[in-house]
Amino acid sequence: GLTALEFREYTIDAQQTLNGRESLRSEVRTFEVVVVPPAITVPEADQNLPRTSTLEGRATPGALVDVWLEGEAEPLLRNIAVSINGRWSAEVTLPVGRKTIWARQTFEGRPSKDSPPLNYNVVPAAPSIETPATDEHIGREAVVSGFGVPGDTVTVKLIAEALTVLGSTVVLDDRTWSVTVELDLPGGSYGFVAVASCDGFDSLDSPERPVVLGTYRPTIDVPAPGRWVQNPVHFEGQGRPGVGQVMSWFNPEHVWVPDATVETGWQGGAIKALPPGGN
Repeated sequence: GLTALEFREYTIDAQQTLNGRESLRSEVRTFEVVVVPPAITVPEADQNLPRTSTLEGRATPGALVDVWLEGEAEPLLRNIAVSINGRWSAEVTLPVGRKTIWARQTFEGRPSKDSPPLNYNVVPAAPSIETPATDEHIGREAVVSGFGVPGDTVTVKLIAEALTVLGSTVVLDDRTWSVTVELDLPGGSYGFVAVASCDGFDSLDSPERPVVLGTYRPTIDVPAPGRWVQNPVHFEGQGRPGVGQVMSWFNPEHVWVPDATVETGWQGGAIKALPPGGN
């Protein structure tokens, strides 16, 4: 192959020699040596990139690359220097949406043609989870909070046997968000992830935040259901080690046993009289 040719028009023909005899000359061919278009390697076609991301590609060492965005009159990136190993890169910040870009390089004052159009998606960056802390023990109700991009919608999901959506909220101007979640599940190890959404495009999942769910329920065994009792009422039951309370089901401010020490079982007497009738 021909190498290191100058950028200009060439005219060539060919002739072969066989056993010392030369053939007639071939037809003349004319061609022009031009600067080839640069290549875009990041993003790939239909790839998702966050709002602020780095575009990368290959081109002629020493050339300058311009990147164009469909719908804009001026280049998105201008005069990106190509390194000696033929690589170029530059950071851009774009709004969420479907994008079409192409590139053009200039070498020794000669521009190339445009590279083929490349379609990709700009999507929200994954939000971060601040609370609960890693492996924190949480109860039946918990607040999941963190940081994101103002205006994005953050959806919190629970990693269990199936991925369950627990709730959504909009990120505030101070970049914070919080979602109150209710968990009616057996106690054990679970994980939260958060996803940011904007204009129909979703981010990747945030890194998983592992938690320990303590939603086990103690039992009240004494008095038995439907049994008639007299004041002062005595209670007994089962639970996990800790401290428990006995309270009215319709008003948790009505505490009958304030601090019952729980080992495997627990017991305690009501500190005040229960009203007559069903309780």
